[in-house]
Order: sequence, then C-alpha cells, then structure tokens
Amino acid sequence: MKNEYVNIYTANGRSLGATNEWQRVPDAFDYIIFRDGNVVKTKNGRTGKIEFKNTRADNLVQQLVSKLEEERFSSHRGATIAFDYGLYTFKKPVVVKKIPLHFVGQGLGGSGHQIGSTIIIDWENWEGDTWSYDVDGDGAEETIYPAFVFQYDDDGTLYANTSRVDGLMFTTDAASLTGSEQPVGVFADIVGNLRILNNKAFGASLAFFRGSLEGGLTEEEINLGLVGKGSYYNKIAFNDLDGVSKKLIGISFFNGANEAIVLGNSNVANYDIGLYIQGDGIRVMGNSFEGNTTGIKINYAFSFIINNRYEGNTTDIEVNGFNNIIFDLAKKISTTRTDFIHITPELHTIDLSYYWYDSALGTDGYWMDIIFDRFAKLEAITRSSGKLQLVRTDTSKYLRKEGSVTLSGDGTSTTIQFEHGMQSTPQTVIVIPNSLDAAGFKHAYADDTYVYIVYDTAPPSGTDNLKYSYILIV
Repeated sequence: MKNEYVNIYTANGRSLGATNEWQRVPDAFDYIIFRDGNVVKTKNGRTGKIEFKNTRADNLVQQLVSKLEEERFSSHRGATIAFDYGLYTFKKPVVVKKIPLHFVGQGLGGSGHQIGSTIIIDWENWEGDTWSYDVDGDGAEETIYPAFVFQYDDDGTLYANTSRVDGLMFTTDAASLTGSEQPVGVFADIVGNLRILNNKAFGASLAFFRGSLEGGLTEEEINLGLVGKGSYYNKIAFNDLDGVSKKLIGISFFNGANEAIVLGNSNVANYDIGLYIQGDGIRVMGNSFEGNTTGIKINYAFSFIINNRYEGNTTDIEVNGFNNIIFDLAKKISTTRTDFIHITPELHTIDLSYYWYDSALGTDGYWMDIIFDRFAKLEAITRSSGKLQLVRTDTSKYLRKEGSVTLSGDGTSTTIQFEHGMQSTPQTVIVIPNSLDAAGFKHAYADDTYVYIVYDTAPPSGTDNLKYSYILIV
C-alpha cells in the first residue's frame, strides 16, 4: 500500500495534526501472505514490515499462527490473515487451537476452476499429521489430509470457535485418489461456529466436521470433557465444489456434528458423496448436487432438506437415519426406512413417512403435526408398518382457496351464491367486491356447498356485472 500523509491521534481521539513526513496507512488485514518469486513472505498489515520468510507456505503460515496464538491467547483476540494471489503448496496442516482466526483469499477469478488464492494439498508427498475416521458411513476409515485444522485445545477448551475461511481455492492431484484418501480444505475437529464461505474445491473435499459423540471419542478426549461439546452451528455457504474423480466426499458431518447450515452451495458435483450427514439438525437449503454417485447421504436424525437441485446423480438422496424431513424435488431416493418425511410438490401424490406411537406395531417414536396449506382434498389414506401415504385424486376439493368469480344480477335477488368446491364448510370466508354493482353487501357466509353474499337491496340486473374476489379456509 502506498504511503500518505496521515493525522496522528491520541488515545482519547484528540488530533495532533497532520504529520510532516510520510507515514504508512495500515492494511485492512492483520497479516498478508504473498509470494515473492520462490519465497513466501508474511507482511504485518499495520506496520508493513516483513516478519517471516520461508520457501514453504505451510511452515510459514503455521509460524504466523503460533506467533498470534502466543501473543493473543490471554485476550482470546482473533486475527485476519489474507492470502494474496498465487499458489501455496501445503504438505502438512496448519493447526489452529488457541484463538479464532479468519483466513481470507482473493476469491474466484478467471474462468473454470481458476481462483485468486489457491492452496494445493500435496497429499502424495505429505509430511504432517493425518486423521483417520469414517467420514462417509461405509464402515471403513478414510485418511484425512487437511490444509487447515481447527481443533480443541490441549485442555479441552474450544478457543478456535468462530473461525472463518473465505475466498480460497483448495485443489490437489485427484488422478491418483483411490477413495481412502481425503484431501480436504478445512477439518473442524470438535470446534463449532465456523463459517466456510465463498470458497472453491476442485479435485478436493471442502470441509469435514467431526462431532463429539462418546462412541467416537478417544479415552483422552472423554477425560477432557469433550463429550457433547463443540461442532455445533457451523455455516457452509456459497461455495463451489467439483470433486472431479468421484472418489471424494464433498462435505461431511460425522460423529454427531450437529445443528449446521449448508446453504446455497453451487455445483456440488462429481463426488462419491456430495454431502454426508451423521449428525442431527443439519439444514440443507438451496444447494445444487450434480453428477455425484450420491448427492446427499443421511445416516442420522432430524435433518431438514429443502429446495435443493439434483441433476445427473446416480442417487439423489440416501436415507439411513430417522425423523428427517425432505421437502424438495429429489426423485431418486434410496432407503429401506419408513421413519422419515418426504414431501414433493407433484400434482396428485404426497408421500409422507414418519415414526409415531402405534401400540399395535409396538413402535415408539415422535408425534408430528403436519399442516397442509392450499393442498387439494386428500382422498385416500393408507398406513402400514410406520408408513403414512396421503394421495389426492380430486383436485377440485380444497382446504384453502383463493380466487375470483363473476356472476350476473337479476335485480330482485338479495342473496347471491356460488359453489365453492371446498373439502368441507369453510370457517373463514372473506369476500371483496370488484365491481360497482357488487358493492354494498352486508355479509357473506358459507355452508358445505355454497358461498352466500347477502344484500339489503338486490344488486342491479346485468350480465357479468357482479365481480368478487374471495379467500376461503376450512
């Protein structure tokens, strides 16, 4: 950044006037990481001084993180670290434990998979720690090669909560992947409130979140009191993912990583599994799953899948958990379970399946209130082995209806009526006159067949001179 004349202020805000020498205007970031030929450097965003140099980007970033953790741990004050345009190879993870950090890149640029700030995960020449967990629910452990790890501290405290990764690209050599290796941009290890936003994964996984279910913790982690802690309220939004090889998992919530939001991620494409869920309360909304072996795989409970796009997946959604709600246009659903809800806006059929208490079946579950608004009358209801299927065949029968009607006055009738076609007698009847001749009625009511509009004086005779709008609710 160029130098400028700047005002100097005291701590109480009093100006001491403009300097008579050039002073550096601070950058917006605490630190900037950039390439200078074959050397990676770290510039202090406030002073402009180069503080670290290294031929290895991963070593340099970890050196900076360790410095910040030591300086800011007592106040738990975070920092923002920006990556300038360039390629940065990681052969070991950058681990954050003691303060929240915000890593930010240059964002998407160029065309195709190009991006301003690219981190290459060199898993084939990896020198650092790896983690082995079942991140896709197949019963076998995969080896995780992460660029960034946000992890609980040695005392079990989650100081790295609220960290953020924004505007970076993660890539690797996907040609040699077999499926047991999972190079990933971000690994959140029992840490919550992370925001993973506006990134690109190309030939790599984007983010894995490990929860804190007791069955998946080590004895040491249990002794640290980590059972039930962390991995809550993560946000993964507006990223672009292309797995290239169909050997990877795009995003994974495993071992009870709960209560996250997956929102507006485009082109979650060409993965073995686009999104894996082994946690509860995951909200998945407005994403696009294309060309995956499985778009979404659900192995746990209470997730809410709404308004996503599916194209060219072998299976759109695989459901192995219970009490999940799916409300979108997924067509290819693979499941052997009946204890979930699937609502699709098809013209004549609404399929719903869920757990409830049924003494005859000896099944304990959960009561759910299901409200149908603007749906036609449900003509057939079947239920067996925990499955409820509601089918509407008569699209002229409604629970709620909004519309308009045009009638003709005869000059003598003080009550005007029309057939409403509702499932039963409407309890709410709202009628609005839309023509001059229709105005001035006293009130309106309905029975099980008709709506009645009552006048003191008959409206004038005419053809199509009485026009009304109405809202009817059973």
